[in-house]
Amino acid sequence: MNNKRIALLGLGTIGQVVFDELVASTNGAWQLAWVVVKHPERHQTVLLPTGAQLTTDWRRAVEDPTVDVVIELIGGIGVAKEAVTSALLHGKQVITANKDLVATAGTELDRLAELYGGALTYEAAVAGGIPIIRTINEGLAPDRIRRVSGILNGTSNYILTAIDQEGLSFDAALKESQAKGFAEANPTKDVTGIDAAYKIIILTKLIFHRTLSLAQLAPTGIDHLSPRLFAAAKEWGLKIKLLASTWESRGQLNYQVAPVALNPSHPLYQVDGVTNAVVIDSEVPRPTSAPGRAVRRRPTAS
Repeated sequence: MNNKRIALLGLGTIGQVVFDELVASTNGAWQLAWVVVKHPERHQTVLLPTGAQLTTDWRRAVEDPTVDVVIELIGGIGVAKEAVTSALLHGKQVITANKDLVATAGTELDRLAELYGGALTYEAAVAGGIPIIRTINEGLAPDRIRRVSGILNGTSNYILTAIDQEGLSFDAALKESQAKGFAEANPTKDVTGIDAAYKIIILTKLIFHRTLSLAQLAPTGIDHLSPRLFAAAKEWGLKIKLLASTWESRGQLNYQVAPVALNPSHPLYQVDGVTNAVVIDSEVPRPTSAPGRAVRRRPTAS
């Protein structure tokens, strides 16, 4: 069997870890053929494996007829969508961690994969280190799922935990999360609920076969919460968590992304710090819970 030749698009936070793992691996099933970067001057010390090439032109890598697999870690929707579309039109297998892209264009890209004989896989797009998509597609396929609910943004969860346990202000908790590498320099998508919304859009499509938009979800984030609210929650023994949920009730599909005060009996009450978790309720009389550390780098790269 010939080795799978891989084109890696992006050498940022996640891309660097994926690159290191591919280079260090002794698995002879794949070979790194291309690494695509935006700023080559930042990667002059990168030691490419034999046969691999560095380029700023994603088309050279994606349209190389010897490339079998494209790993897209560029992020965003613009260039990433162009590259993934091209890869699928060429019948290639695509692996992506790009939740924005999958949430907004997943149906279109799935159709291209089907039409041209490629594949689109995105396990890392939702809750990084938790194999929730595989669990839904394989382990829970026979069940009729009634509800999915989760803490899907580790940055927001870290901030809420720091406020609750350390008594920090929102601004101080955000700065601490940035200092530890959990929050981006621009944390807008995290703290406004947009990141969690994209992830629940993906899970909703998989489970309920309905395509939601960001406008429909109208997420509410954590950046507006008052100190008085946290004080009241603590007094009552509650914890505020940013929950993303979709559920069926009386034939209607309901959805929400918003801060919720949880009591100690809730399965997500103890999920603190940068940890993410997903709880699935189905007709089988038991909830399925999948916790995992899922912020940045290694869990997502894995």
